[in-house]
Amino acid sequence: MGSIILLGFHKTSAAEKKQIERWLRERALEHDRPLFLLQLLCERLHQQKIIRPGLSLLERSVTTARQQAHAVTWEMIAPLLGKQDRKHLDQLLVVKENLGLTHLTWYRTAATSHSAGAILETLKKIAQLRTTKLNERDLSLFNPNRLKLLARTGRRATNQALQRMPEERRYPVLLAFRIPSARQLDTLLRVSSWRAEGIQ
Repeated sequence: MGSIILLGFHKTSAAEKKQIERWLRERALEHDRPLFLLQLLCERLHQQKIIRPGLSLLERSVTTARQQAHAVTWEMIAPLLGKQDRKHLDQLLVVKENLGLTHLTWYRTAATSHSAGAILETLKKIAQLRTTKLNERDLSLFNPNRLKLLARTGRRATNQALQRMPEERRYPVLLAFRIPSARQLDTLLRVSSWRAEGIQ
């Protein structure tokens, strides 16, 4: 311990502890991987020449930061969602007989060509996404990296995994996935139309 102190390292103060906790919560809003957050935390402590506590305490700090990030996200999103909005988001995870799959999977299925049939399918998706006003929700106050993280989870997580999530985690993921999906489909439609015209 003496040699560490000689190198300029010191024990964390109460003020430093609070500052690090806030910093780690901000990082957890951008990244959700525990090991990566643990690495960032260790690097931060080293940069500030703070003596690193035991691994169990560091892991607990990461867990707390991730829980706080989920809580902060839900506190911001919950007021934006009415009863019908939540019902609509849950319907994304229900298998539709006319499709043979969920709307979530349908939206995630990319077009394989720029044919008339593919353009028509994209139009159907856009029309379906516009049946509610969820696309008009203002998410500008959210950390952009947090929204990207949530949307990525919506693109990759299985239907079962999303259904098992508590609502405070499920709804932010589905909303963050749905809004950029509508915009991406609009862009895809324009590109497909241009290319189809070029072929003609």
